[in-house]
Amino acid sequence: MSLVPGRRHTRARTAVRPKDTPDAIVARLLAQIGWARVRIRYVLLDRAFYSASVVRALTQRNVRFVIPMVRRGHAVERFFARGTRGWFEHTIRCRRSRDGSAPVRVAVVPGRSWHRPLVFACSPGFERLPQVILDYRTRFGIETSYRQLGECLARTTCADPVYRLLLVGVSLLIRAWWIAARGVTLGEIRWNLILILTPVPIDTHQPETQTQPPTRPPTTA
Repeated sequence: MSLVPGRRHTRARTAVRPKDTPDAIVARLLAQIGWARVRIRYVLLDRAFYSASVVRALTQRNVRFVIPMVRRGHAVERFFARGTRGWFEHTIRCRRSRDGSAPVRVAVVPGRSWHRPLVFACSPGFERLPQVILDYRTRFGIETSYRQLGECLARTTCADPVYRLLLVGVSLLIRAWWIAARGVTLGEIRWNLILILTPVPIDTHQPETQTQPPTRPPTTA
């Protein structure tokens, strides 16, 4: 499938197991993107991926990134102070020493409320503060896509991650079908699929055919 400007496309997906680390998840997704030969300008990650291991994984692959900073530890309190604005240097340090550390550039942008600025950990290559927030706002469409994915996702009690990942893939295909079928609601797409996939019950009653002799009504003497 070719990429169409102005549309959102799902080019990679992976199952997440309890022992998977964020950097391992990012590495698998980037590998799938590389296999699809899609050039990455930069990645916009959720705050759940704010860690030194993820930053190192992206830096080693020369991938630019923007990640919301998690307000954790005394070293980052200065970025969340009222009236703070601009670029800063910071080193992310993990709680576990084996995870090491990673340097990042910090972009502090005033939010809607001056009491809570927006703080992002960025890679080199981003120069203008307004552009950082404008770029990251484009990620909010992913939240809408995720909600629509949930509306198409089949329910199951199966714990097999491969099967559950298959259902996610089917849900993404249904959403892509809905986007291509303009003027049709997502509910109509779901209902049509139910009609298509629901098996038709077989009627065991065999009606009489014209080849069979007609039955005569009983006569009275």
